[in-house]
Amino acid sequence: MKSTKFWAVLIGVVLVLSVAVAAGVYLWRGVGTMACIYQNGTLIERINLDTVTSPYELTFALADHAAVNGVRFRLNEEVTALSHGEDGLWHVAATSGEYTCRVLVNCAGVGSAVLHNMLSEDKLTIINRRGQYYLLDRMNPMPFHMTMFQCPTKMGKGVLVSPTVHGNTLLGPSAEDIPDGLDVSTTADGLSFVLEKSRLTW
Repeated sequence: MKSTKFWAVLIGVVLVLSVAVAAGVYLWRGVGTMACIYQNGTLIERINLDTVTSPYELTFALADHAAVNGVRFRLNEEVTALSHGEDGLWHVAATSGEYTCRVLVNCAGVGSAVLHNMLSEDKLTIINRRGQYYLLDRMNPMPFHMTMFQCPTKMGKGVLVSPTVHGNTLLGPSAEDIPDGLDVSTTADGLSFVLEKSRLTW
């Protein structure tokens, strides 16, 4: 696979990635695909795309960097309407008022179809799928230093056996279609499935 090149247009991404790594997002040894980030034609960053990272620490670092650079977070507000005005701006009506922006990114997770359907005639329905995991302790050495994939099925990539940046082994996920996208409960059946399937790898 060829290296992906991010040019100066994505200077924000370049800054975020550099700061995220410096802010304590520990990277694990990876294999293969490399992304090269360029600023004004000069290579400034190489990132191994097959690396294991902590999604939580990475997200916190990205949010911190965004806040330092002027991003304002509006929490616990429901979007009630979206429109693209003649002024070229997006108009976002929310429970606490209206906002305008040049770029609108739909990152509403299980609610993303609701926002999509406010704008598009091509309506979407989200299939809510829950994944359950086992996070093992660090008493035994990790069996693998990279994520071990099984053959994928129509439900996803299968149950993985993967190292974490903190030295744990992660087993999972399950893949269960559920009616409530906000249901994050853990079930005996889901965990039994993960254990049974992970034995095929390890």
